[in-house]
Amino acid sequence: PWSDYPSNPPNRCFKNFSAKFGIQIHPYDDTMIEASYTAGYKVGGWSTRLQNPTSVAPQFDEEKAKTYELGFKSTLLDNRLRLNIAMFKTDYSNIQLLFQRGTNPVIENAGTADIKGIEADLTAKLSDNLSLTMSAGYLDAKMTNGHGATSPERGHLGQGAGGEPARVGAQKEG
Repeated sequence: PWSDYPSNPPNRCFKNFSAKFGIQIHPYDDTMIEASYTAGYKVGGWSTRLQNPTSVAPQFDEEKAKTYELGFKSTLLDNRLRLNIAMFKTDYSNIQLLFQRGTNPVIENAGTADIKGIEADLTAKLSDNLSLTMSAGYLDAKMTNGHGATSPERGHLGQGAGGEPARVGAQKEG
C-alpha cells in the first residue's frame, strides 16, 4: 500500500523522571517477601503510519503508570519444592491505545485504566529424575474512564487482556 507522511511532523518535547522503590525481606533462609512501587512513563508523539494523505500528523500525549507489587518466593523441603506468588496493580493515566481511523492506524490517548492480577508457579521435584511444574495467573484489565467518543467502553480494555491462564507440565531427566 501507498503511504503518505506529513511533510512537517510536529516538534514535541517530553521530559520525565520515573522512580522505582522496593524492599526485600528474608524472614528465613529459604523465603523472600518483596514489595515495590514503580512510576512508569511512555513518551508521547505522533502517528506516521498513514495510508490516507493528511497534512497534519495525529498527535498523542505521554502515558503514565503507577505499579504496586507484592511477592513471595520460597525454596522449601531441601530444595525439592519452589513456590512463587506475585500480586500486582497498575493504574494508567492517558493510556495509549491503537485505533483504526479509516485506513489509518493511529495511537491515541484513551483515558484511564486499571490492571491488576496475580501469578503463581510451583515446581516440585518428585524424585531424582521427575519434576512437576504448575503455573497459573489471573488478569483483570479495565478502562475506568475513557476520553472521547471512540475510546474503549468503560470496563473493557481489549482483546488479550484478562483471563486465567494455567499450565501443568512434567519433566523426566535421564
